[in-house]
Amino acid sequence: MKEVFDIALDSDFDLAFTNGDLRVKESTSQHIALILQLYAGNLWFAPKVGAGVKNYLNNSNFAGFRNILQEQLERDGMSVNDIVITDKITIDAVYV
Repeated sequence: MKEVFDIALDSDFDLAFTNGDLRVKESTSQHIALILQLYAGNLWFAPKVGAGVKNYLNNSNFAGFRNILQEQLERDGMSVNDIVITDKITIDAVYV
C-alpha cells in the first residue's frame, strides 16, 4: 500500500487550515470522496474524472455505477479490492 499525501479539505471540500497554514494529510479517502462527488467535466484539467454518485441515488443500476466507480478509481492509480453498494457505499481501495 502506497501512502498518498495532499492538501487537506474539510467536510465541505474547502481548504483545511491549522494555525493559519494549509493542512496536509494522507488523502486516499479524500480522493475517493471527490471521485464519488464529481461529475465528468467538473475539473477542466481532468475532464474525465468523476463518478457522479448523485446520478445513481434513485437508480437500481448499482452494477453500472459500480463499474464506473471502479474504472474511475483505477484510472486514479488505485487497486480496487471491493466495492459494496447497499444503503451505503463501502470501498476497499489502495494506491499502488
